Amino acid sequence: MRFLRLSTSISSLWVALGVALAGAPVTWQGQIDGVPAWVTVVPRGHEIPEAVRQNEPWWRWGNTRTDAYLFAFERPDEVRLILEFVLLEDGRPEARVYVNEGGRLPLEYTLEGEALRVFSHGGHPLLRVRPEEGAWLVDGRPNYDLNLWQDYDDCGGEQFPDGRLDWQMWVRSEGTGVPVWEVQRRMYDPFPNRSCRRLAATVRLPEAPPFKAAAPLMPSFPYLGIAQKPSDRFVENPHPIFFDLPDKTGQDPFAYRLRLYPFVGFQIGGVYTINSLRPAPHPDFESPFVFYSFDPRTRYAHMVIRSGGYREGDPFGPEPKSVQRNEIRYSWKLFDETRWRYGLQINGTHAFDQEVEIGRVGAGGVRVELISAEDFPRWINERAWEVVTFVEAVNGYPGSEGIYFYAPGYQSQARLWAWLSGATDYPPDALAYPYLQPDDRLVEVAGASLPPAFRGEYHAGTPRKPRLYLSPIDNRLHLRYAQGGVWNLGNGWVLRTLNLTGGPHIEGWTRERVPEQLGVSMPQAFTGTVQEALYALHGYLVYAGEDGFELRQADYALEAFTLTPPEDRTSWEAFRSRLAPYEAQARDPFDLRAWLEAFPGPAVRVAGARLSEVRATPEGFRFVLSLSSQPQLRGDLGLVPVLRGLEPGRYVLSYDARTGTWRRQVATEPRLEVTARIPEMVQYVPGRISLRVRNAGTVDWSGSAVLYVGGEGVPVGREVVVPGLTEVGWEVPWAPEAPGRYEVRLLMGTKVFSLGEVAVEAAARPQGWNALGLAGGGVLAGVLVILAVGLAVVVLRGIWEAA
Repeated sequence: MRFLRLSTSISSLWVALGVALAGAPVTWQGQIDGVPAWVTVVPRGHEIPEAVRQNEPWWRWGNTRTDAYLFAFERPDEVRLILEFVLLEDGRPEARVYVNEGGRLPLEYTLEGEALRVFSHGGHPLLRVRPEEGAWLVDGRPNYDLNLWQDYDDCGGEQFPDGRLDWQMWVRSEGTGVPVWEVQRRMYDPFPNRSCRRLAATVRLPEAPPFKAAAPLMPSFPYLGIAQKPSDRFVENPHPIFFDLPDKTGQDPFAYRLRLYPFVGFQIGGVYTINSLRPAPHPDFESPFVFYSFDPRTRYAHMVIRSGGYREGDPFGPEPKSVQRNEIRYSWKLFDETRWRYGLQINGTHAFDQEVEIGRVGAGGVRVELISAEDFPRWINERAWEVVTFVEAVNGYPGSEGIYFYAPGYQSQARLWAWLSGATDYPPDALAYPYLQPDDRLVEVAGASLPPAFRGEYHAGTPRKPRLYLSPIDNRLHLRYAQGGVWNLGNGWVLRTLNLTGGPHIEGWTRERVPEQLGVSMPQAFTGTVQEALYALHGYLVYAGEDGFELRQADYALEAFTLTPPEDRTSWEAFRSRLAPYEAQARDPFDLRAWLEAFPGPAVRVAGARLSEVRATPEGFRFVLSLSSQPQLRGDLGLVPVLRGLEPGRYVLSYDARTGTWRRQVATEPRLEVTARIPEMVQYVPGRISLRVRNAGTVDWSGSAVLYVGGEGVPVGREVVVPGLTEVGWEVPWAPEAPGRYEVRLLMGTKVFSLGEVAVEAAARPQGWNALGLAGGGVLAGVLVILAVGLAVVVLRGIWEAA
């Protein structure tokens, strides 16, 4: 039925000759964005004069009150889009948009004179559009006070038009002449338990750049666009009703598809959006998603904050659903408006506590419990959060939504929130050992990874406010109280940052080649072979390389200044100004020795020595010095007197910052002594096994530790450190699933320590069945008794109510 049918053969002849009868459809042939196109204009109640057809563009052949327009592409007999206008009883026009399976298939229809019948999807349009008042144009400008209804949904698979409206949308200009806000609400919810979109909204912010929309295909209906691809949103808003033509490659996945874009704007600077799985007033998922503009000369956002918040009990939130959670991605640019430079990924349990109105409530607008765009950055920065990761895209990162990488709350939700809620003692490995992507594509593990030229740091545990500081050691920005970090240098190399004292600053940098990891598609940044290292501790800079080490006493600070993440245009500009002098002074991560040049001072150099196991102590710091031959000493030996008289061997050198003195000991290999306190336990009831490990050697022990209870392994840590001459302890959780006695063993590296047995008592059985005499073969009889009692109760209740 995909054909043009006129009422008589005579009228067909006249049209073929190019002479239109009164009310007869007329077809224009040409190209739309380089694609052969045929537009059939169906006039209703008027004719299309020859002069109009010869001298006017096709969209002037008809009107946008009563006429219809049929669009065919590449083949004249395959109409893909029909735009029909009807006049309502109150004098307003309504536009109806028809497509078959979203536009993928030609429409089935008949056309007899001005009588158009669409058969695809039962003749139901996918979209209806009406002005709130008046016509499509007001004083020659587009009318952005609109109501729209959509008969299409993609929840649970594509739901094509069936006459039951799925969505309603309100667009309003509030007298400004441009769209100021829009709200979409689901009208029909066939799958109420599925994670489907139910509320969407976009608001234009006061600091938004000047509004600019793509030139319309039909100026008399200024919302429609047809092209091979939508307009670049960073130049102008794409047409809100857009039909996608096939591009020249023939590989376009959106070819012949109808797409809808926000009237206000999509992911440009100066918009506040909601994209929620729940209806008002408690939106979730991407609510809010705010794109801040700090320069009206560009449409690019300069800062973006996305919340993935779920209230306690939200049915669509990730497990555990009983936890109030908020997962925030906070990114901003620095000097390149097209590339993101810094990002924070924040996880915690703070709930939104503001009432925000989008539009006019009662006239399509909505009231929700969120945080306003103006208050959102400050609201974040004034609160302490359980987990914060900080990311720098050293060379910048393109895109519109900010930096996705190294966001464990998105990638490792189950692990992270199980840890935050107390269900496990172990945070996700991705914090300390992120995956090392070979490029910056958004792959499945992007939230747990760092691409080349990306560096990240993390803090997890004690809630803290997100603050940054500049380190004069490397002239780069860092997260205050970061527990560690990784910079992916590419090709298996990383620069690891270390917090050795547990304080607010990074004090160690080690350039490492990560260990080979067979059988994995993407390696993680596990501790590898150290190529060179630099440590800043108690007024000393300690450099270690393959050919020796240098210890320098220097006047330096670990922090030049502290910065709060930008909150508005003023603070963003101040942030940029503060960092600008350091842009050209950032130090080379492939040459840590060169960093010393910025810090003059007395130094001693030891050639032919290897330095390892640097760590802070309560008194100062210590390290292990290994000499395979007689060392070559240069410089000020009075700086470290214990270096005199060294013979080949291994030594532990310790510095006491309280007295300014050094101590030397012969290194002895780690000797581990393990004890355990094993309580009696009950089936299904979680308990804890206490472990104490003492290292009687002077050299630190490091490696993996796993506690085995029977045949079940419980990880203690991937990289556990037991310092020399020190005792450490762990409380290891375990929930027995069956009664009995189980051997307890601790595997540390390759050595096994037998710790005894744990006795597990059987859980008490429920007594309810036995109380009714339902043990053994009486179960069926007991069930019948319960049913009979229940029926009697129902009957008696009915008699009582009747009385």
